[in-house]
Amino acid sequence: MKQTRPLILLIVGFAAIAYIGGILWAGIASVTSPTMPKIPELVTQAITAIGAVLATNFGALFGISQFTSNDKSANPTYLNIKKLYKLPLLSDAKNKTPFLDKLPIYAAYLYFISLLVATVFWCIDGFSDQCAQVLKNMTSTLIGAATGVLAVYLNVKKTI
Repeated sequence: MKQTRPLILLIVGFAAIAYIGGILWAGIASVTSPTMPKIPELVTQAITAIGAVLATNFGALFGISQFTSNDKSANPTYLNIKKLYKLPLLSDAKNKTPFLDKLPIYAAYLYFISLLVATVFWCIDGFSDQCAQVLKNMTSTLIGAATGVLAVYLNVKKTI
């Protein structure tokens, strides 16, 4: 793992910059253009593909954190991300968790913040139909993510 760490960090950094840059590009183009902005298909695909990976991570993070108890028959109790990842902001300074182990939680923050940024851009554009479609889709995703987290937090049981 130590040999591939620089490559992993390079790829993750590139993907994060492409994702954030794409959202900023679409947002700024939407706000400054009176008509539907011309966003290159590659930018839209990058936002969508990287967003899908981040959404999967986000969902898994909240889903897995519900079942950290050793008693598998017990009902999920509450959201306990701290127990899984021991965030540096929430844990003591003695805990030296490697960066790659903390990457899923940072990715979840990146994802949620990116959804908020897309929503702000669409809001600044007056919720116009002329806004980039990818920003409108991300706003819908924000509502879905918030609803999902709320369902997990409220301990909604599966009916299947």
